This record gives sequence, C-alpha cells and structure tokens, in this order.
Amino acid sequence: MGILDELTSATGDKSSNQEMVKQCLKTPALLHTIAEGLRTGTPKAKQDCAEVLAEVAEQRPDLLGEFVTDFLDASKSENKAIGKLGFAGLVKITLVRPAEVYAEREYLLEAAKKNDALSLGAAAVLAALCGNNANYRGKLIGNVIRLLGAVADKDLVKWVGVIAPAVEGSQDGVKRLTVALEPRLAALPPASTQKINKLLVKLERTTVKK
Repeated sequence: MGILDELTSATGDKSSNQEMVKQCLKTPALLHTIAEGLRTGTPKAKQDCAEVLAEVAEQRPDLLGEFVTDFLDASKSENKAIGKLGFAGLVKITLVRPAEVYAEREYLLEAAKKNDALSLGAAAVLAALCGNNANYRGKLIGNVIRLLGAVADKDLVKWVGVIAPAVEGSQDGVKRLTVALEPRLAALPPASTQKINKLLVKLERTTVKK
C-alpha cells in the first residue's frame, strides 16, 4: 500500500491526514512523496496532500524549506481549498526561506489585488515577509497597505487583521497603516471602527521598546 492510500480520500477516515502529518514529522523524507501526490494525485488526494504539507509547515516550517515551489504551485490551483492551503504553507515557510518567497512578490501582489477567495491568503504571505524582515518591509509595506484601498468596507476589519503582522514592531509601519485607515473609519459601523482602533492600539504597543 502506498502513502497516498493512507490519506483521508482513500481511507474515508478524517483522522488519516493527521496521522500522516505525525508520520511526516517523524520521517521527513515522506514529505517528498506527499509533494509528488500534490502534483500528480487525484483531485481529492491532491487536497489531502496540501493539507498534510500545510499542517507540517505549521508545526515544523524548517522541514519544508525546499518545498517553496510546491506551495506556490498549490496556491495557483483551480481548487480554491488547495489554493488557500498553498498560501497558508507559504506564510509559515517564509520564516525559513524568505528570499525565495520574496522573489515571488510580484505574483503575490497581483494575487492579493484580485479581491477573490484567495486574495487574503496572498496578503498574509506578504505580511509575513514584512513582519519577519525589516529590509523586505521597507520595500513592500507601501504596496501592502495600498491593498486596503480596494477592499470593501464590510471586509476591512478582516483585511486589517491579516496584514497587521506586516507592521508589528515598526513605528513607521504602524503610523502608515493608521494614516491609511483614518479616512475609512468614519464610514464603518461603530463595531468595526472599534475593532480596528483596538488592533491599532495593540500594534502601537509592539513598537514600544521594553
């Protein structure tokens, strides 16, 4: 029985993918087989493989450093669930392979601008790049904050939450985000304004040196 036969799509057991995650954490060489399944498996098997890779990245991003291309390809999948998992994995492995992810910044920015089901995922990757590296923040933060200009009022709280990591610990970044949001706040429902102001206060605290 092959590795793919142990996944949820083959067993019908929802816990099978989690068991595979445990196996991959113990024996990282299995990740290559999972990545191959992501490329060549049946549609359901591909989604299983994406789930396993994303979960391993969540727990041990250092094990997925050489799989940047696999996550990028997943993010471009016509299957939106796989696309979201691809971006989720990229967020995590940005910690260990920032330069490789940064090299895809144009693709990530364009994906974030589409304002579709996957745009938030792309924005989260850009936020991770900015948050983990001051140099990348300096080059990307303007474009990341400008993404908010095309976001509908009803989605603004969600988007601000996703890109918030981009400015954590940066006085200039928090100030730029605050200035960009100020004209929008008056048009929002009080509850949304309150949530955004609360988040901005929290971000401001991250810039205070202890």
